Amino acid sequence: MPKPEEPLSWGTDRIISDLNERLRADRWLVCNEVWLDDRGHARADLMALPRKFSARTALLFEVKTSRADLTGELRSGKWRKYLQHGAVAFAYPMGLAKLTEIPKECAAIVRHTGGWRWERAPRWQRAPEMTPYLWMRLAMSVSDEALDRGMNTWRPRAVAAHKIAWQSRLAFAHRVSQIALKLPHYEEWTARAETEWQALYSEVQRLRDQKETLEAQVANVRIQLTKLQGV
Repeated sequence: MPKPEEPLSWGTDRIISDLNERLRADRWLVCNEVWLDDRGHARADLMALPRKFSARTALLFEVKTSRADLTGELRSGKWRKYLQHGAVAFAYPMGLAKLTEIPKECAAIVRHTGGWRWERAPRWQRAPEMTPYLWMRLAMSVSDEALDRGMNTWRPRAVAAHKIAWQSRLAFAHRVSQIALKLPHYEEWTARAETEWQALYSEVQRLRDQKETLEAQVANVRIQLTKLQGV
């Protein structure tokens, strides 16, 4: 049986990269080291969003590889700030902490020898939806990833395409942020659109009935004209 790795053998960068790969394999959108607001008051080691149309809440990760760092985080209660921006999860290697030490408000995902395992599922129920700022950060991260993949195939003479891609990225991020601003009104707009569609449908039906009536009147007039011409 393989010997479990010591927690400190991972290193922060290595374990974040490993978790990033796991989440992407599970079809999550991932953004590393993201500030949670434009004032710089809190920063998550990693932010992830399930790749679903219904997903509106981010999962914010605190990644720990040091026992001292973990206990210091728990004592300070800094993780509570993250609850204002989404669901929160602690990620750490096996043996670093017991599940009972992780706050009940938070999820826990542990790196075992064979891979990552959720020890406690995310608490989505009371978590707030993503702010327009976080939507924009996520959009820019995903756009950067796509840009990096494209640059690997470029030839030197195609470097000018980078400028175009950069402009597209900014436009895309702006569009996503504008959509995010409108999300709170989605249900209201859906109801209004349904009402307007019903009204439009009724009007189209009325015009169709009117058209049939007019066509019948025109046909009747033609019959009368034919009779008059035959007299």
